[in-house]
Amino acid sequence: MNEWSVDDELRQRGLDSADDGRTQLIRGAATSYVERGLLDPAGRRRRLSTECPRHCICWQGDRQALAPGDGAEDAVALPWIGRRYEAERILVVGTNFNRGGGLGAHWGTCELHIAAMEAGKPGFRGHPYAYRAMSAVHAVRESRCGHLDQTWQPPPPEALADDWQSVAYLQAVKCAPERARGEPFQEMYDECPPLTLMPEIRALVPRVMLLLGRGRVRDPVRGVLRREANLEWGASPGSLERDVFGIGESTCTLFCLNHPATRDARRWRESLDQLVEQLIMQPVP
Repeated sequence: MNEWSVDDELRQRGLDSADDGRTQLIRGAATSYVERGLLDPAGRRRRLSTECPRHCICWQGDRQALAPGDGAEDAVALPWIGRRYEAERILVVGTNFNRGGGLGAHWGTCELHIAAMEAGKPGFRGHPYAYRAMSAVHAVRESRCGHLDQTWQPPPPEALADDWQSVAYLQAVKCAPERARGEPFQEMYDECPPLTLMPEIRALVPRVMLLLGRGRVRDPVRGVLRREANLEWGASPGSLERDVFGIGESTCTLFCLNHPATRDARRWRESLDQLVEQLIMQPVP
């Protein structure tokens, strides 16, 4: 059943106060989902595998057998919004969910990562994704305070757990087929970001965006940011790209990094080191 709505999710998360700025940001994103047919007019969830306007492309043929069995997980996910996001405006964009989805999926995932990091672990189930992602966020925050130099090293996980409160977090692809690591089909990489990511960016108005995983979303031919964000194509020092694009009257600096879940820790560290170098040479607002 699809009766669960944005209002229900906000109440469950304690975000139903009209005075909470996070509530307004989430509702802004939810409005874009309604406009694009991902939620019904009352904000109730719809199944992405059968009701998304692109489902005939992404879930064609026998792929339906790989759709989440639970309708609650087969729905668009509201962005995570940290308590300080309105002031700091750092948007972190992953590629796709590992398993499942649903209106509260980003919130559940982030809360699990925060709890694990507070306990001294690198992230949920001990995976390094969260620790590495928040290391990049921490570098951005340190740069803004003038505390970043060539000797900088990321602090331990428990010191980075609070950095989640400075970010908004979402996945570029909302569907997660039931196959290894929830790997989306190529059509999902092509169709989902134009449908959801650009409206989310316009609703959240970030000043800095960290794109975790290079190529799929930023790609010069197929990537949505190149096509739709008036991206000012920037440098590619090796393991990092730095670009700029406009959002209305605002400007956002985009950093594309190697994916933090890579098994080759050197590839991630190369991206992080180059991010630090870039922030020292040219800090972000």
